[in-house]
This record gives sequence, C-alpha cells and structure tokens, in this order.
Amino acid sequence: MARIALCLAVALLPCSVVARHQGPVKLEDVLRVLKYYTDPRPADFAQAGSQVDSVLAELVVEPRADEEVRCRAARALGRFGGTRAVRVLVATMSAPDYPERVRAAAMVGLALASGEAALEDLKPYLKGPSAVLRIGAAEALGVMGGERARVLLTASLESEEVLEVRAAMEAALKAMSGGTR
Repeated sequence: MARIALCLAVALLPCSVVARHQGPVKLEDVLRVLKYYTDPRPADFAQAGSQVDSVLAELVVEPRADEEVRCRAARALGRFGGTRAVRVLVATMSAPDYPERVRAAAMVGLALASGEAALEDLKPYLKGPSAVLRIGAAEALGVMGGERARVLLTASLESEEVLEVRAAMEAALKAMSGGTR
C-alpha cells in the first residue's frame, strides 16, 4: 500500500508543479510582453492575468534576469504604480550592486509611479558621478514634467559637461514642452 501511495505521489508531482505555474499570472506571458514591447503599458499585459505587477517587481530585482528585461520591467512596473511598486523602484535605483541601466530604468519607473513626489529622490542623481544615472534621472524628470523638474533640469544642464547627459537633459526639457528632436 505504501508503494502505491509513493508511486501516486511521484506521478502527481509534475501536475502540482505545473498547476503552481498556471496561477493568475503566467510568467511566460509577462516575459513575452517584455520581449516584444520596449515600453509596455498595463493593457499590454491583459493576457497575462492579474497580479502582473508582482511578477514585474520580482523581475526587476532578479539578478539572473536579462538586463534589458529588468529595465523594461522597471518602467512597466512604474505604469502600474502603487506602494509596492514605489518601494521596489526606490530600492532598485538606490542599489549600488545593480547594473546602472536597471537603476536608471527604475528612476523612470519611479517618475511614472509617483510623479512629482519622486523629485527629491531623483535630485541627487543629477550631480552623481555616473553618467548613466544622470541620464536616467534626466529622463525620469522629463517623464515627470512640472515646473520644479524643469527648473532642476535647466540648472543641471548649465553645469553638465558630458555630451550624452546634456543631450538627455535637452531631450527631457523638449519633452516637457511637447517638442521632439
């Protein structure tokens, strides 16, 4: 009898693993959206089910995930918003051991999630040593918009020496005024 129970348990084990992964959110569907959309919006994840933001939050902080997937997940998470998203994005942009591109994408996500409330969190990165993070902060302020962000970007632009960062700051200012380059 014990042998039959053991055989039955072993036979049903793959079913329980599959059942766990077919819950309300399908990781494969979320990854497929992140692969094909560079800047996905919540509507793009409609086929993935509910609680997509939880999967995105896990992908953002997953060190084994592809860096570009993490960047896209950070921006998408910002579009979902919410307290958890803000916590994850602030922690990500502040984590010195994370890739700078992921940290910069988290800044944009934070601006999408929090709007002008993120300004003080982003401000120090405009003067930091990393050009990648200064670009991320500039892009985030451009997404955020508003007079305070414009003033901060304009002041930072005056002292910025790196061409790529200056270009990002100029593009952010243009985006705020509705123009494109």
